[in-house]
Amino acid sequence: MKSAGYSGRGILAFASIIVLSEDAFADDNVTLGADSSLSAGFANNPFSQIGPDTSSGFAKIDATPKLDISTAKTVTEITGLGEYTRYFQHYDDSYKLKGMLDFTDNPSTRVKFHVNLSYDNSIVGENLADTSSVTELSTQGSDLAAYGSRDRREIAQAKNDLSVILSPYDSLTINSYYVRTRYNELAALSDYDGYGAGAGYSRQVTANLQLGIQGSAARYNYNLALQDTSVYTPQVSFAAKLNSYWKVDGAIGISFIDVFSNAAHHDSNALAANINICRLTERTDLCALARRAVLPTGASGTQKQTNAGFKYSYKITTRGTITATAEYVLDAGVQGFGTPNISYFRSSVEYKRAMSQRIDVGITGKYTGVYQADIHRMPDYEALVSISAKLGKYDGE
Repeated sequence: MKSAGYSGRGILAFASIIVLSEDAFADDNVTLGADSSLSAGFANNPFSQIGPDTSSGFAKIDATPKLDISTAKTVTEITGLGEYTRYFQHYDDSYKLKGMLDFTDNPSTRVKFHVNLSYDNSIVGENLADTSSVTELSTQGSDLAAYGSRDRREIAQAKNDLSVILSPYDSLTINSYYVRTRYNELAALSDYDGYGAGAGYSRQVTANLQLGIQGSAARYNYNLALQDTSVYTPQVSFAAKLNSYWKVDGAIGISFIDVFSNAAHHDSNALAANINICRLTERTDLCALARRAVLPTGASGTQKQTNAGFKYSYKITTRGTITATAEYVLDAGVQGFGTPNISYFRSSVEYKRAMSQRIDVGITGKYTGVYQADIHRMPDYEALVSISAKLGKYDGE
């Protein structure tokens, strides 16, 4: 499959606008800036394809503009990403586009409202070794069955949540979301819509311990009604501050799964749990996450996903930082639909050095392996060097 080309001139044009517009956003409550980078390297199998001749050198340019607007009670953040990659052999050039609007309102000291809108247009599985989000909880699965297809996927998502402080010890949260996922070549098998809602209650038991209960309901509707799924998940939750450095939070419960197809209906259940532990000091950041959840994917329908990952960064000097990440993910089909298990492991090590307040240089090594019975894929080894710049007005200036 061929991916559409994309010109990097739009990225450079936006960078020029950022520089020229800096004076127009001098107000302390409004900041406009962008991170822009150039990188070059080699990848052994950047799309996790099956077969030989998968390696290529590449060069990449990207820009991440950001606009922040704050008032006494609200914060609005608008961010985007434009990325263009030139592959020197075996692959067409590719592009990636992302956008996000994040809005938070505090109408009173007891009430907080938050809404997030996002859009992602990219090739499934490209740059799989990007481990920036290994410790984040997602409402979507990993789509491992579509890796290697080089299909283009569009994801539009809306999320909101409301938090209310009932008393000095008690709080209530309510949330909902909707996600629309569309594919180019795999549309007939993979397009789906998902939506859900949840609520939770928590109580501050001691100064360092919070306990609660929460529940959620979700529905995933697929293009061919192959595995339309409803998932209901009650859980107990906790959050604790162990000392001045360590914090831990998590939840445990069970997911009740109803899968509907044109020919059958299957009920099953699965463990639903997650735990996140972090240690933050002046020079080191460490966060680790483990999770079991029922999540939607495209080509393989609803999956029981198990994943574990960590992210560690250490400030070697005032200018130099080393960051290491790793993640393992296993996708297993829900009962009654015997989709093959697929898993992957990805990791990265990056060293970044600040040459000035606005210029960074970095060197990165990455590894990704995708594993599936009776299917052999070459692992992806990546090495790249990069230079990045901050444009316009940014935090800390």
